Amino acid sequence: MPRRPPAPRFPEGWPPEAKELYGEFARKQLHRLCSAPSQLGLLAHFLHFQAERGFTYREFPTRLLDDFMELQPRRRLRYVSGAIRSWLRFLYRRQELLFPLYEEMIWNPKGLPPKRSRSYLSYSQVRTLLELPDVTTLRGLRDRALLEMAYGSGLRRGELFALDLQHVDLTAGQVHIEESKNSYSRIVPLTHWAMHFLGRYLREVRPLLASPLSGNALWLSTDFGRQLNPVGLGRLLDKLCLRTEPRFHCTPHQLRHAFATHLLQAGAPLVDIQALLGHRSIESTAVYTRLTSHYLSRAHRQSHPRNKDGFWGC
Repeated sequence: MPRRPPAPRFPEGWPPEAKELYGEFARKQLHRLCSAPSQLGLLAHFLHFQAERGFTYREFPTRLLDDFMELQPRRRLRYVSGAIRSWLRFLYRRQELLFPLYEEMIWNPKGLPPKRSRSYLSYSQVRTLLELPDVTTLRGLRDRALLEMAYGSGLRRGELFALDLQHVDLTAGQVHIEESKNSYSRIVPLTHWAMHFLGRYLREVRPLLASPLSGNALWLSTDFGRQLNPVGLGRLLDKLCLRTEPRFHCTPHQLRHAFATHLLQAGAPLVDIQALLGHRSIESTAVYTRLTSHYLSRAHRQSHPRNKDGFWGC
């Protein structure tokens, strides 16, 4: 018996402009998220449910969302909610929706553990992580170089693992980012530590891992020299965090967050951090200032001319 073909990701009756929007959304998610295929699959169920109830791709009445969420298994509610929120956020930013409906899409039913909040990583915590890999082994030296570049240059996970050999210039101490989330290239400097361990990796490790399957990929796995899977960074951090004392949690994006936060604390201008992160909007970079209000207040007191003038009260 032939297998039933999979349902299209969006309803067949959608107008061309809706299909074009969805295509743009799907490309962005696939580029920035390792979990994008699963997320798009969950979203597809909702989009077909929406169309079957007679609503267009821009109509999200509360009863529609409630009815759909009631049909979902409890263990999937948070993931389904996240998929729909991403789609609503995309539509709002493309001015397809009048209101930011995604801000109201918060589903955390009783019985589920609370979502782990993203905590701030201090430099001492990051340094602890960086020094955990055993650099006397091939895998450990590769992992140390990988972590040094991730934190030292603030790269997105997708950007980090899309690097080829020609993208790295150790002489100039720079890395050229072509495969960016916003589809435009930029040049990011490397730290001295990243240059040191990356140079060792290229001399001592990569030639031993390389195979006909390697191509020009910078990061290679110990499995037949294939290009390293981006999921591996999250797994590496999980393993390293188990060895920290006291214990703390770290994700790949938290390393990028720490990169920006530590630069800001050291006095780097926000507009320069924006360029290093590859953000098109300064508003995206401003997110990284929420955990550093103390440092911003101090900079304001020390730098604003009206704080320097003598103040005697009223």
